[in-house]
Amino acid sequence: MITNEIKKRELPCPLNDNGKIVKSKDEWLTQRQEVKELLSDSCYGTFPAKPDRIDTKNIKLDIDDFCAASGVLERKMMLAYFGDIAFPFAFNFSYPNKPGKFPLVIYIDYSSEMPNQYLPIEDIIDRDIAVASFKYTDITADNGDMTDGVLSRMFPKESTNTGKLMVWAWAASLILDYALTRDNIDADNVAVAGHGFLGTAALLAGAYDDRFAFVYPNSSSWTGMALSRGNKNGNLSEHVGRCGYMYSRSFFELCNNVDTLPYDQHYLAALVAPRNLYVANAAEDDGTDTVSEFLTCAAVNGVYELFGKSGLVHKDAFPCEGDVMHSGNVGYHMRRGTNYMNRYDWDKFIDFIKSHLN
Repeated sequence: MITNEIKKRELPCPLNDNGKIVKSKDEWLTQRQEVKELLSDSCYGTFPAKPDRIDTKNIKLDIDDFCAASGVLERKMMLAYFGDIAFPFAFNFSYPNKPGKFPLVIYIDYSSEMPNQYLPIEDIIDRDIAVASFKYTDITADNGDMTDGVLSRMFPKESTNTGKLMVWAWAASLILDYALTRDNIDADNVAVAGHGFLGTAALLAGAYDDRFAFVYPNSSSWTGMALSRGNKNGNLSEHVGRCGYMYSRSFFELCNNVDTLPYDQHYLAALVAPRNLYVANAAEDDGTDTVSEFLTCAAVNGVYELFGKSGLVHKDAFPCEGDVMHSGNVGYHMRRGTNYMNRYDWDKFIDFIKSHLN
């Protein structure tokens, strides 16, 4: 059933290298670079280069009161230097208040507070997971000002073809640079996550930075995990018209006819392979085409198989409320309710992490 539904979408194939089908992981690694360049040119823009150097400063340390003393919260400042000029942004770093090396989730957040409505930090820390989070608008504003925030440092003399989704993804990679210097973080098991369009930013971070072992775009929809071909939720060009600053300039023309796009969203998801990809949807989420997201998960299985991985293991049927699929390297669950990222979503994602630790 699922295979037939994928065929009905008439998707281009990420394993098609100018008419030749990629049949080995070595061939895919070459093809993968071409897919990255295609997505950068066609949709998201270039993943920004690293700054000349980074530094961090402590702002506040909370041990006694954070999560009833079961966790530690460090409020920190990242300084990204472009030449001699630093761009500062704040981030939170929290972890269990005990010895050990902990898997880490870098969360691209709508809020600078911890906890907040999407980030139940006490529940996460109780499961021995560390979390680093930052507010996305502290990097650059969620509007069409392409000189705001870090963009004025990255591109001081010229306009950029890099969309803001890529810039928010870039910031997650900087947090990872810092996290890998810490003795209490399990460097082999770092995840990046986000909800909604920040789920797309998390997916981009995981696709373009191979150091992330787990990638979790929650209900990312358009230009994230949801296929554009056959998508039931309106018109892609209308979406881009509302928030075109998130994408490259070339995407404005391409998005007018999704059937002629040289890719679809399974190309982006495939870049995560052979690492772990996780996706979650809500049964009553009318704003996300959950069918198209699930099909993307299934459509990347061929890439995972090149590495001897199983991808999404499913029952050849669309998911129902309560379904959890964790046995493959592409995980998925469908919960009851509407568009959100709640404790249940976090709990299932942590189950997936713990069952696939490196």
